[in-house]
Amino acid sequence: MDLLPPELLQRICFYLPPTDRLNLSLACSRIFTALGRLLPRPSTVRVQVGNCPATARARGCDTSILLCQCDKHDTKSLLSILLPFISGGATSLDLEDELLRDKLKDYHVHELLTQVARAPLTRLALSNCDLAGVKPWTMAQIAQFNQLQELIFDSCNFPVSESQLIRGMAPSFRTLSRLEISDNHQITDKLARSVARNCPLLEAFCVSGCPAISALSVLALMEAAFFRVTQMLTMHVEKTGFDVDQLNRYIHSPLFANNNEWRLTPTAVHFGYEKSAVLAEHKNAILLSSPQRNRFYLYKVKSFIIFLSTRNMCGGVMSLSDKVCYIVISTLNNTRLP
Repeated sequence: MDLLPPELLQRICFYLPPTDRLNLSLACSRIFTALGRLLPRPSTVRVQVGNCPATARARGCDTSILLCQCDKHDTKSLLSILLPFISGGATSLDLEDELLRDKLKDYHVHELLTQVARAPLTRLALSNCDLAGVKPWTMAQIAQFNQLQELIFDSCNFPVSESQLIRGMAPSFRTLSRLEISDNHQITDKLARSVARNCPLLEAFCVSGCPAISALSVLALMEAAFFRVTQMLTMHVEKTGFDVDQLNRYIHSPLFANNNEWRLTPTAVHFGYEKSAVLAEHKNAILLSSPQRNRFYLYKVKSFIIFLSTRNMCGGVMSLSDKVCYIVISTLNNTRLP
């Protein structure tokens, strides 16, 4: 292989599928240099932490790279060489720890965020990542992505406080449409208060599995409902401290800005099985609570608007004290409906 001229090596690899080209380029720097122009330019880059050896897969506009953190392989150098070639036009970056065993090393996360700094990212997702060993200034690099539309932290452990995390996300608040932080004990109602009036395009807000979340998070988003330009906000509060009775008391309190303008109505949603829900009606808004993530359609019913799931919905009776897992806040803002 060492005797082959780079032009001949490039000619041979031209006929290989994209996945085989990627895996071959990981063999040594000489082969990588020869194949640089033949490597795919995906829009979605997925970096997974797993076992040895390093492997890659390309499928359409999606490229996955499986790396290890062992001392035998120089993963940092691999990231510094490979990512600039394949992430130049990437709009989505995923980082996932498949092993759920070790803390991610700081220099690996730092190299990853550094090498994709120039990519036009609109989506950043971290899943099952133990970031306890990552330096605060490395986490602060998230702030360099100021055009994010989706920001997801699924079952991640942060090395910084909630305030520092919010500060890192703040540059994307004006463009953010989806924010998801699940299964984290650090997240409190402060997050909802921070995004309520600073994210005008927010459509989905998930804090499932964050036990410190209460009805105050929902209240903050309801109070700022008309500051958003989007018609609907979906909020997931499964496995949190959310209490619908507490929310009912808050919206009728004289301290609430929209005192007595919201009305909560018990109902039920049927997704193959019946699940309790709450319908909150406003002069220009409707709030629906249910446990599943589905698309919603608009229907005009007796002079007010009701949102129904793409699956069947059935009427029902429940107490406001029943557990509510999923909330949708909608504002109409003078939108005309047929």
